[in-house]
Amino acid sequence: MLKCVNKSAPRRAAERAAGLLAVLLTTALVGAVPAAAAPSTGGQDVVPAGATQAPSLIEPASGAVTTGDVSVSFSLPQTPQAGSVELVFSGSSTYTLGLSDASAGQASLTITPSNPSSSPGVATVVGGSTIAPGLYTITLSYQDAGGDPAATASAQSVAVSACPPGLYSATGFSPCALAQPGYYVALPGATSQSPCPSGSFANQYGSMTCLLTLAGTYAPQGTAAPIPCPAGSFCPAQAGAPTACKPGAYCPAQSGSPTPCSAGTFNPDASASAISSCQTVPAGSYAGAGAAAATTCPAGSACAQGASAPRPCDPGRYAPAPGAGSCTLADPGSFVAQSGAAAEQSCPAGTYSSAGGSAQCVAAPAGTYTPAGASAPIPCATGFTTTAPGESSCTALQARLRIVGVTVLARGRVRLRLQTSGSGTLSAVARAGRYRYGSAKRTAHALVTSLLIRRDRHAR
Repeated sequence: MLKCVNKSAPRRAAERAAGLLAVLLTTALVGAVPAAAAPSTGGQDVVPAGATQAPSLIEPASGAVTTGDVSVSFSLPQTPQAGSVELVFSGSSTYTLGLSDASAGQASLTITPSNPSSSPGVATVVGGSTIAPGLYTITLSYQDAGGDPAATASAQSVAVSACPPGLYSATGFSPCALAQPGYYVALPGATSQSPCPSGSFANQYGSMTCLLTLAGTYAPQGTAAPIPCPAGSFCPAQAGAPTACKPGAYCPAQSGSPTPCSAGTFNPDASASAISSCQTVPAGSYAGAGAAAATTCPAGSACAQGASAPRPCDPGRYAPAPGAGSCTLADPGSFVAQSGAAAEQSCPAGTYSSAGGSAQCVAAPAGTYTPAGASAPIPCATGFTTTAPGESSCTALQARLRIVGVTVLARGRVRLRLQTSGSGTLSAVARAGRYRYGSAKRTAHALVTSLLIRRDRHAR
């Protein structure tokens, strides 16, 4: 590259040397200038005379990866000497680009690696007509208008013409190949393609990401398209493989989750595919929704065929053992007062139940009695009675006699017609002449009492 020589440079150098000598002499004679009296620099770094101020390379940054055109942005603190601004790409090969129309301040341009000379702002290209793909150190350099030595700024390890996302190559640079279906390339400069993880897929070439499977489908690693879930299995979202259906449920094809058997049915199979696999529970058992097995009905309850829950027996009925399909009526002479009973109870003495299925017993009415477990009241024998309802036995009546007639019989006997308070008219035979009226009455009374007692004992 040609560089122009500035003829006024030696004269300015001599003048700066003379000025420096004068300062040294002044310092020696007068003494050093106090620190407080030193001239202000306005907070800016002091650039030694004869040096170019350092530029700033804003873009690209170190480690940047470019897949197409290279965007360059920089800032020059001083007006550059004409033709001194350069961009140097140093890698396996070196390319020097001379920039035109540069001035102090910030500037930017876009470089096309395949034809850098066509890029606006690029005046010359040294090293080749194209910038080969690879890693480069990009250096910006310039000289100030005075022609002082060049100052530089650099960006390290800048990838030029790297493979973009969705493409890859053995080197990571062009020429690049598209990622195949079932694979993806997420970052630029990739040297290989990656298989889609289990539960995802890529259905086209050049994928940068993978798509997640929906419920009812699955995808193993490296799958190009989701696979429908087979019958007898279920596949939630992002499934990598089918899962066998569960007992108590069934799974048609493309199921995202098991479908539970309805209440009153059950299914012990772990891979059922249809609702027909759900069996109706038999009488004496029950099953809630999603049951894998039928449950035996407990004592005190009944379970009809297809029952979803036990039903407690109503009052008057009972179920003595587990597994009952229906409740049993209480027998006559027994009762069941509460629901959910597992046994019947006998009616207590003084009460009875005449029909089956009684929830309570009835008290025996006055004039009757009942032992325990009676199905009907028993009338008291003649001469006996009960004083109130609900009695378990009868008591003898106290006889009150009155002679209402006398009949003379043969052989000195008489027949006495007697009336009692509880048994109507009776008769007693006594020997005439042996008993007076009073003694005949006492004899008749004894006979009547004896008769009543015998009848009552006979009835019981």
